[in-house]
Amino acid sequence: MAASNKKKSSQAAPKNQVILKDNARINAKGNVIMGDQIIRGNQYNAARDLNIANVSTPREFIEQLEQVQNEIAMLKQSPQLSASQARRIEVVEGDVVEVLGEAQKPKPLPARIHATLGEAKETMNKIGGSVKSAVELGAALGALAELALKIFGG
Repeated sequence: MAASNKKKSSQAAPKNQVILKDNARINAKGNVIMGDQIIRGNQYNAARDLNIANVSTPREFIEQLEQVQNEIAMLKQSPQLSASQARRIEVVEGDVVEVLGEAQKPKPLPARIHATLGEAKETMNKIGGSVKSAVELGAALGALAELALKIFGG
């Protein structure tokens, strides 16, 4: 008899609503596509807005490098970073500022840009490990290092 008193809600969620654990709800309009990377809590997905593959001009290079700079600044705020990882990120930030200055010169030195971004990539890879976004940003810096030789000559 006790079982009959406990009625389970047989009401399905409306088409644009997902009911989660503990009756939390997400309302969405239109199509919602969830891929294999779902961000939970304080995780940070770096490089989500980067489009380095399509960079072909010095202006686009600078724009993408500024985007990477913003992503690095956001990563630095991550609570999962240790003090030493945060210091390494500050070094990379300095490298990016240096490269931005060089790239904006009338005759930038592609070898200097390439070397500095290559070092920044290595530093980000050293952070790596549990900080996946550091590795992603390192890969972005490495790609920009290679593009610098193509875009600025060298």
